[in-house]
Amino acid sequence: MSIPNYLEDVKAAKVKYADAWTHAHVEGDPRKHEWITLFAADMHAKDSRVAMNGKRGNPSDLSMDALNILCTSAESSGRTPEGLPCVVVDVIGGAGGPNPQPTWTVFTNAAEGSGAHVIPGAVPQPPIPPQPQPPVGFPYPDEPTAVLAFQTRLKASYNAVGRKFPDEQDADAFRHFTRYGYSCRGMAEPDAANKHIKELRAELGAPPE
Repeated sequence: MSIPNYLEDVKAAKVKYADAWTHAHVEGDPRKHEWITLFAADMHAKDSRVAMNGKRGNPSDLSMDALNILCTSAESSGRTPEGLPCVVVDVIGGAGGPNPQPTWTVFTNAAEGSGAHVIPGAVPQPPIPPQPQPPVGFPYPDEPTAVLAFQTRLKASYNAVGRKFPDEQDADAFRHFTRYGYSCRGMAEPDAANKHIKELRAELGAPPE
């Protein structure tokens, strides 16, 4: 695969779409994209690697005077947002000025050779922003049953090593309930209880339940 040179096609399209050419790349002109769209469609039919170019990788911000052509990674440092190797080709010299001319200027560096590959005729869609995910939550454990059962297991863990709970040697014993309560937000209560009792017994040097 090699990067083509379609300068003669640009010249032919200038004549074929002469009226559209006069509007090409004219800021404020509602027809400013007309010529590049027509030309890109013709070229895509001839060579499926050729497409319109989304500036800075944005498919909704189309170039008025450039194409995007897929190639091999050895040919260009340019990339599409999907990571495909590409080049950007300027096809209108002096675009927007008083005397625009057909050209075929190929950009292969990462900065100028990168862009979105937009198939002509397809309606460009803006990138979809990440959607916030609903928080995963579990019901707060019932204190007379689940929390009391957890407390009983806490006491048993301390008793297993000859210590009582609450323990005067463990002034921060409340942290066990804090950790357990926090974990209950992200997992089922039995899993949270088992997780922290297991950790506590390992910390105390107590055998498994």
